[in-house]
Amino acid sequence: MPTLTKKRMLWATAAAMMLTLGFLACQWILERGRALATLEKECAAGLQVQWRVPSWAEDQPYLARLWPGAYLGKVHIDYPMKDAAALGGLLCHFGRLETLSIGAGAADEIHHLLFHCGDQPHLKSLMIFNVEVDDRILPVLAKWHSIETLAMVPNDLTGERFPSMPKLRSIDMSYSRVSDKGLVLLTSCPVLEDLHISSTSLTSSAIIQAVSAGRAHLRRVSLSNIELTDGKTANDQNKLIEAVHQMAPKLKFDLSF
Repeated sequence: MPTLTKKRMLWATAAAMMLTLGFLACQWILERGRALATLEKECAAGLQVQWRVPSWAEDQPYLARLWPGAYLGKVHIDYPMKDAAALGGLLCHFGRLETLSIGAGAADEIHHLLFHCGDQPHLKSLMIFNVEVDDRILPVLAKWHSIETLAMVPNDLTGERFPSMPKLRSIDMSYSRVSDKGLVLLTSCPVLEDLHISSTSLTSSAIIQAVSAGRAHLRRVSLSNIELTDGKTANDQNKLIEAVHQMAPKLKFDLSF
């Protein structure tokens, strides 16, 4: 009799677990379906996406997108967003972004969008153009450690509070307010190879210090439309270029004023 009772209890437990799993699966499918419907509306408005789906399901795109293993690999936003926070939540739901590029929107919208995207541990490239982002983007960058390519053109950043980005290889901060301290901090990113900065004021000493800090990994530094505050003459500028070349002879160093 006790053995029969135990068997009944085991069957009851197994049945309860199956019902719970079935309920959770149905709930997930409904949530996924609603997210796909919302995504289709955003795509109709101008959102551009590139899916990553299992190879066995490539001939059935809608069913494949219901599968948990399907995700958005690339997303490009270049249209007026109605609800940036909701769109960010949508991107968070589908997760595993590899490339996110933004070419339109107000700064407040972009910051709301990125904040609601959640953790994106697979994101390799973040490109933001035509939107002047500011320090509100820094907490997002601080948690997206996988970024290798970053562009923020234009931006309202000095670089002085720039987070540690261990995998960052290329950064474009053209039309910025990068300061001497910010430049040195940026070049200290451990694997940074390409740095592009324009339209800011810097000193010769900071540029030399930055090159020194990053000469082990830097391959190219492009500083254009720079106001050199401690070297107004052509002779001063030539001395700076020569000093950089002597310090890092393999570095491709572009400097224009």
